[in-house]
Amino acid sequence: MRERLGHAGQTVQWITDDLCMPRFLDNIEQVELWIDRAVLHFITDPTDQENYFRLLKDKVCPGGYILFGEFSLDGATSCAGLPVCRYSADMLSSKLGKQFEVIDQFNHLYYSPSGAPRPYVYVLFRRHQGLSS
Repeated sequence: MRERLGHAGQTVQWITDDLCMPRFLDNIEQVELWIDRAVLHFITDPTDQENYFRLLKDKVCPGGYILFGEFSLDGATSCAGLPVCRYSADMLSSKLGKQFEVIDQFNHLYYSPSGAPRPYVYVLFRRHQGLSS
């Protein structure tokens, strides 16, 4: 990615960390936008999921946004030989709690390079102003 960005990549703060057991991400400032495109559905352990959502809720600032793109309930049960979890907008909303509201949601049928259909759910959330985790 750095190579693709070229000179612009020099202004990016690059962080490599574990979203479920962070060592560095716990110490960054809050962000205005968190995008998860096909990451969460690979987190299958319930404790890891709780840690992921704890980090997410801690790091998205009031008024900030979260965009998920995950396998939907009728989506794949595995990907790249790994088991996955599937989600609906309601399930994601439940995980985030009342401090986040759904702004928009839609289903999308993605076709993998092999041609296999992969149903996804995309959900955009906004964190309410002034509400804590």
